[in-house]
Amino acid sequence: MGALKKLRGRHVIAGIVAAAVLTVVFGFAPLVRSRARQVASRYGAEVEIAWVLPAWGGVVLRGVSVRHPEAPGVRVELESVRASWSAPRAVEVRGGTIELTGSVDELLAQVERVRARLPRGEGGGGGGTTVTADGLVVSYSAEGVSVQVKGLRAARRDGGLSVGFESAEYRTQRASAEVAGASLEIEKHEEGFRLQALRTAALSVKLDLEAAGVPTSEGAPEDRAKRLTSLRSRLSQVESQASRLLSPDAKIELDGVRAQVSRGGESLAVGPASVRLRREAGRTNLEYRAGAAVVDLATSDGLVIKTRLPVEGEPFAVDVRGGPISLGALGVRQGDLHLVDPELAMLRMNARLEVDEHGEVGSFDGEASVAELGFLLDPIAKDPVRGLRASFRGKVRGALDGSNVSVQGGEIEIGNVRLVTTLDLVRENGTPRPAAKGTGPAEPPKPRYKLGATFEVPLVPCQALLDAAPAGLLPHVEGMRLAGSFSLKGKAKIDTETLDKDFSLDYDLASSCRVTDVPPAIDVERFKKPFRLQVYSPTGEKELELETGPGSANWAPYNAISRFMEPAVMTCEDGRFHRHEGFDHEAIRNSIRENVRQRRFVRGASTISMQLAKNLYLARDKRLGRKIEEAFLTLYLEQALTKEQILELYLNVVELGPKVYGVEAGAQHYFRTSPSRLTLTQAFYLASILPSPKAQHFGAGGALSPGWLRNLRTLLKHANKVKRLSDEDLEAGLSEIPVRGSPAPMRDPEAGPAKDEGDDTVIEVEPSEP
Repeated sequence: MGALKKLRGRHVIAGIVAAAVLTVVFGFAPLVRSRARQVASRYGAEVEIAWVLPAWGGVVLRGVSVRHPEAPGVRVELESVRASWSAPRAVEVRGGTIELTGSVDELLAQVERVRARLPRGEGGGGGGTTVTADGLVVSYSAEGVSVQVKGLRAARRDGGLSVGFESAEYRTQRASAEVAGASLEIEKHEEGFRLQALRTAALSVKLDLEAAGVPTSEGAPEDRAKRLTSLRSRLSQVESQASRLLSPDAKIELDGVRAQVSRGGESLAVGPASVRLRREAGRTNLEYRAGAAVVDLATSDGLVIKTRLPVEGEPFAVDVRGGPISLGALGVRQGDLHLVDPELAMLRMNARLEVDEHGEVGSFDGEASVAELGFLLDPIAKDPVRGLRASFRGKVRGALDGSNVSVQGGEIEIGNVRLVTTLDLVRENGTPRPAAKGTGPAEPPKPRYKLGATFEVPLVPCQALLDAAPAGLLPHVEGMRLAGSFSLKGKAKIDTETLDKDFSLDYDLASSCRVTDVPPAIDVERFKKPFRLQVYSPTGEKELELETGPGSANWAPYNAISRFMEPAVMTCEDGRFHRHEGFDHEAIRNSIRENVRQRRFVRGASTISMQLAKNLYLARDKRLGRKIEEAFLTLYLEQALTKEQILELYLNVVELGPKVYGVEAGAQHYFRTSPSRLTLTQAFYLASILPSPKAQHFGAGGALSPGWLRNLRTLLKHANKVKRLSDEDLEAGLSEIPVRGSPAPMRDPEAGPAKDEGDDTVIEVEPSEP
């Protein structure tokens, strides 16, 4: 009986304990939920809790959902919240999501409404309670914008807030960014909360300028100046914002920074690099560091860009120091900006770039150089160009609206060839010119340009001119060797409104360059027997191949060509052929003047020798590399051949019509005759069509059109004036009318002097002395 009573007593105690536990468990949760709702209501929020579990010294809440009527764009779902009972009070949040929807302006407005409902003194101090969070995921979405932060951790204390996250992504149609390993510190100051520190382990940014609507560098200079001035103004605004948002000694350290900017098919990538921002003495200093850790810029292989964000009323300056560093180490990739093998190209720079306090004038002062640069630019060369070594040093200063630019102490060096120059260029509003009577309103005036410049290429071995060209730029002259020396010194003065009075281009050229060796493909010995002439289309593609040369059916020896062909081509193409050495410097000056006058290319300065070099060796494209090759090949032809031999070759390979090459084919094609039987007007007609050989100038009956006949007779008179034709030849020529398909021209005994009335076709004649 005693044992039974004892057992019954134990069951009673167990029941009481069980009842007590059940009372605590089932009564505790409602109490906690009620208290949580009371606390939330103080802030105008609503809270729902799925589970409430007691814990040592506190409570654990699971499945916590928080809403605020004034912030419908914010949704908070927390996996676990632990709160302690005793002081110091602590709240720990583990896992969960925070979803933000709506525009930034809408969310900011919601935050302000929430802040307005906070109890007095609850603006962020915390009241001695520490709040920590870890493992949160924050997402934001709006039209065309998405942001996601993973692994967010945060800790609030009385003195401020610490925030960090494992990774974050930001994406729009225009740009994207990815951040890893970020942390920031926010400190409480008398003026409010300010950012004290920000660090990242990696930051990658991509920006599509075209999608972002960023204007190109094209357009009016005034528009570009406005954009640059606006940029400087925005930087001043950034400095003003930094002074309010950053602590006096704030530090921002962004490591692993990569950026990619693109527009259409063009792109440029940089990085990895580090960015450092420091607040010192009330100012914001910014530093971009690429390559190896920079200690001594004089010996480092890194590159550092430093600037101080400007305030209103002071210049904005950027200092760039460092190198040599490869473009690959800077993050530039194959194909960026048409570059080839960027990992081989080495950059060195020591310069200061500055925009004045008004945002109107920019300047560059220092030096920059690149070695082993490779690129593929169609206007330069058809194939990749590699190994360029170039540098610039000096001071450049100019108005951002393009109204003036000056270069002082400028030195451009390519290979071992230096160009020393000074330059002053001014753009002004042009003088309006009234329209001719009855032709409508006057055209708007063209801008007026004034240029003053000096230039000098100090004495250099001629071979250095060839060696300065990077591989791939001059493929046709690779292997050519030069002897002698070269120097150039001159000055230029140009005023586009007074070109006939204020145009001068004077230079002294001292050259003893001579070709000592050439590759077999260039050697003129191959043209002394039958050879294959490759003909190219205007786009540079191979069009057809012809057999010509001494002994071939299409060849006309010099002494078997009409005596009138030489004065004809000299009159139409090269008036000083027998007096220059391949380059007509007076024609070059006149060509530059006329092209400047028209503001476009309307007149060249090619000599017969230059045209022959092009016809024998080169395609018809207008790439820079081809023009340089043409100059070296012209030098060679002038030294390797006599003037008679040059003219013979020229007349036998020149284009005279659609698929008509050489004077033999031209004489047969137009006049059914041989080159030796060409009359004066027939010879001058063939020469007159050299600039545009595919055009037709004959009427339905075969006779030459009146307009072209007048031009032809003007050419005859000019040839007589400069003593290339005798008076008897002129008289006979003025009575001739060439007829298509007829060996004998028509006779026009009443033909008078060529009239000056206008015509739809004008042949420009280069004046020359006898």
